Amino acid sequence: LATLRQLVKAFAARRQGRLVTVFCGNTFVARQAAAALRDLGRVTVCQHLRTDPQAQRDREIDTFLGSDGPAVLVCDTSAEEGLNLQAAELLVHLDLPWNPNQLEQRMGRLDRLGRTSQIRCRVFAGSALDEMTLVDTWFTLLRDGFRLFSRSISGLQVLSDQVMPELRAKALLSGADGLLAFLPQLKNRVAAEVAKLDEQWALDELERGDAQFAHAMRTVDAEEAGWRQALEGWIVDALRGWRRHEPKAEIAIPVGYEFTSR
Repeated sequence: LATLRQLVKAFAARRQGRLVTVFCGNTFVARQAAAALRDLGRVTVCQHLRTDPQAQRDREIDTFLGSDGPAVLVCDTSAEEGLNLQAAELLVHLDLPWNPNQLEQRMGRLDRLGRTSQIRCRVFAGSALDEMTLVDTWFTLLRDGFRLFSRSISGLQVLSDQVMPELRAKALLSGADGLLAFLPQLKNRVAAEVAKLDEQWALDELERGDAQFAHAMRTVDAEEAGWRQALEGWIVDALRGWRRHEPKAEIAIPVGYEFTSR
């Protein structure tokens, strides 16, 4: 928590209006984090926790988003869906749930339609030990395998659900080394799924274009009689023309136009 205090204090000191969102899956730890930040001074500290009444959560969100100065919103899993926090500039993960889709939901609170600036992320992972821990390795798979911190993986939810049992088994049976050894395979599977999604998107765009073209042609066909009548009227009225019909035909059929001089 001391590192979190230093991070928030440094970020808030850069200029007025800095908004920081902190996520932690454990409600008790999230409450402790909020308490540790409240004595920073010039920083407004709000919280959105599952154990708080909904009315209080709503007030805390309004206070956070309406703050004129630096503000921090500390959240547990209750804030991972439904909220619009795109005004925040920094997202801090105090933990990394073993579910990429859950992390995608967290990112989605800030990564909303209409956002123009990048999301800055800080992840509390790693240890003072030289060897990589399970948390370090999991972060590596999220960053380099799923590439969750550089793009949306909303289209990879099915793949994520498929590979997570394998990843959990690797972590349980082989530890950090076994999990890290899975990284090349994960990269390949993600790349293949992304390519498939891109191909499907291209086909959908072609079908959408064909449908739009067909609709436009039907519209032209439906309006043809009106356009023809308007054109003939303009030729007759503006250019002093008259319709010339084929005299031998059983039904008078217009075959052209003749004009008189002005």
